[in-house]
Amino acid sequence: MIKKFNCNNFRNISCNDLEFDKINILIGANNAGKSNFIRALSFAANMVSNAPSENSGFLSEIKRNGWSAALKKNSEIPEFQFSWDLELPKAGEVVYTLNAHVGKRREENYIAEEALNGAHSGSGYAAPYNFFRCHDEKIGRGAFSSAGMAAKKNKLINAEVDPYESVLLQMDKLFFENKTMFSAPFVRDNIRDVLDTMRAYFRGFFSYACTTFHITAIREMQDEQADGSFLKKDGSNFVNVYDTAMQKDSDFERRYLAMLKELIPECNDVKVCHIAGKIWMELKIRDNYFPLSEVSDGTVHLLLILLLLNLPEADGVSMLAIDEPEMNLHPAWQKMLANEIMRCNSFKQCFISTHSPDFLDEFTEEFLAGEVGVFVFDPYSVKSIRKLDRHALADDLIEWTLGDLYRIGDPVIGGWPQ
Repeated sequence: MIKKFNCNNFRNISCNDLEFDKINILIGANNAGKSNFIRALSFAANMVSNAPSENSGFLSEIKRNGWSAALKKNSEIPEFQFSWDLELPKAGEVVYTLNAHVGKRREENYIAEEALNGAHSGSGYAAPYNFFRCHDEKIGRGAFSSAGMAAKKNKLINAEVDPYESVLLQMDKLFFENKTMFSAPFVRDNIRDVLDTMRAYFRGFFSYACTTFHITAIREMQDEQADGSFLKKDGSNFVNVYDTAMQKDSDFERRYLAMLKELIPECNDVKVCHIAGKIWMELKIRDNYFPLSEVSDGTVHLLLILLLLNLPEADGVSMLAIDEPEMNLHPAWQKMLANEIMRCNSFKQCFISTHSPDFLDEFTEEFLAGEVGVFVFDPYSVKSIRKLDRHALADDLIEWTLGDLYRIGDPVIGGWPQ
């Protein structure tokens, strides 16, 4: 999971050492930076996972963010900086740094620094162990450590590194081109294993803005697709993804229907129909089946959110981000959905942005227990993103809820736009 995150000079996001929990709730007015924060947090994941529009994952993600438009407005420095403190399976805790130089012309967009370090200094060492560092002394030049254990001689291996692509995506190419790197056991085995683990972790990021779901397309019959392994950003292949999930995970359908019945008790079944290369879904409500074209927008929206909360474990959902999941949902459904999120085990970590006090209410108890983090976004404050201190709010939350404080615009938590 992401333990800490740093971001500077990217759009309107500036944060240092933000510490996260398994469930993280983002609140604040429109244009406060919540969506941009998800963009920043997901930058490396999108770079690694998305089909490239350029000949590099890095350049494709820079392009998706608008080249120089990714910079903070009126910035005098043409660079933005990210670092992720990651707790990875087997690899332990590492810190990945990626700094990007951006400009209006394609050639002005390149990696200004990329590094991978241990998260903590070892016994007797002044600084954390450095696996590799690229471009910091000279653009296009990288240095890789050849030993990672105490008492081992650590000779740095220099290599020519493409500044238009991340080491995460060019490591195999470097091995083939640099025999010294390939012949160094620590580089070949340890560093490569850590990078493989990082790529797998980042490819498990799923990020969705509920405002972009195409409800009309979801309701229509869809063409059967060979690949329903991931949900498109507009959700238009929902039924295909649902059908694929049933084939991947024998417990998916039971789990999904149980969660659905918690919110719609009269819903008794979910049926996927196939005819002549077409696929669609029908819900059994009481005694009758209804296609999605005959149920409300809120119900279709709910079906999508529940799919995201029940993706098969084999999909490896390391992080799930959902922007405004409360859209089109009755306040009672919002409260129940919040509780389903807290009970869900399909993701390792999630980030939820919301404007709903009713939704926020349900996280009060877990917030006080230190199991849910709440982050306030206020671009006009000295600290534009701050994590709420549960200890400072403990007395207020004896009789009040988080949503109550949000409704009245309590200065500690913020609230409605002024």
